[in-house]
Amino acid sequence: MKKIIICMLDKTFPPEHSFVDGMLSSILPDSNNEVFLITSRGECSKNSKVYNKSIALPMLNERIGIKRFTNFIILLRLLKKLINENKNEDNSVVFFVRNEPVYLLAASFLRKKVHRLIFQQSFPHEKANVSFLKKIITTSIFKISRRSVDAILTVSPLAIKRLERFFGRGIKSAYIPLLNNSSDVISQMELINKQGERSKDPVKFVYTGTHDRSRELFKVVNAIQMTNLSSSQATFTFIGGKDLDIDFVRKNSNALELEKMGIIQFQKSIRREELIMSLRQYDVGLSLIPPIELFRESSPTKLVEYMGAGLAVIASKGIPLQDDFLNESNAGFLSEWNEIEMAQAILNMQSDENRLKQFQINAVKYSKETLIYENYLPILKDLIS
Repeated sequence: MKKIIICMLDKTFPPEHSFVDGMLSSILPDSNNEVFLITSRGECSKNSKVYNKSIALPMLNERIGIKRFTNFIILLRLLKKLINENKNEDNSVVFFVRNEPVYLLAASFLRKKVHRLIFQQSFPHEKANVSFLKKIITTSIFKISRRSVDAILTVSPLAIKRLERFFGRGIKSAYIPLLNNSSDVISQMELINKQGERSKDPVKFVYTGTHDRSRELFKVVNAIQMTNLSSSQATFTFIGGKDLDIDFVRKNSNALELEKMGIIQFQKSIRREELIMSLRQYDVGLSLIPPIELFRESSPTKLVEYMGAGLAVIASKGIPLQDDFLNESNAGFLSEWNEIEMAQAILNMQSDENRLKQFQINAVKYSKETLIYENYLPILKDLIS
């Protein structure tokens, strides 16, 4: 029997997200699984579009203010239409909801008309820095939808334990970290060529992703200053920050001085596909995250992307999956979350060219063997079936 998997995503078209690009739209669709991706419109038209091997339906409003709740009615109508068009003796329909509670509520209303309902949560949104009202709404929807959800999917084991409090300990569950496509992992020959071209250039460090205040990036900048490295020895590029967040980093560190010296620079966000390729010009990725409760159950997306691009890594201790990946791969250093230890890790990485090269080789090897979505496809198919 063919499965029609209708995925409701907390994304605007095009979604450009690791799990969406690497799993839902690429390797899950096959002769037995047809995938629809429902997203917000963004600036595109309402027409259906091909996205990798899936069919994208960018038909929802932005998830902002009251528009978020208007999606409940829009989604109910769209889901009924898709069920009527696709459900028959040869096809079964599966709902897959990613993160958004309003989408989960709509899907739960139609649960009896489909084969299964799977809820994926990639971040503890009900614990994040949101209003008390939003937290109440989120947890209330979880309780209302409890009996309609057949399985939960998270990005780490810790997240399963948290969600079991809402959906029951007996519920079927699994976790799939945020990983790479096998095609995103640099080839061994490309890595060798990159290493050969380095000569005596400065070691290039990079940080990608949010610069939100909760990440305390000013501490990383302080650590860079403590190394006393010059721009001829090492450079540091921070990609993806919003202007307000970058200003906060500058106000709480000597970032401006380091920028003038050419040691660090801030760059705006770029599309994920472009970012994955651009990472290959760097040597070391910084996956430095404060190990607070909010981030402990995170899947270290950036660390995985760095390793797939052939970068050695400096990562903060205290994020369980991050600890596991780095301990198992021997692709870099784990550091305590304080400026002194981070500065020492940077100095250690910069001081030994041969060790740096070996870390990069280890990163690529581990990425190809472990950190690709193809290895986790059976887990997702098991939840769907």
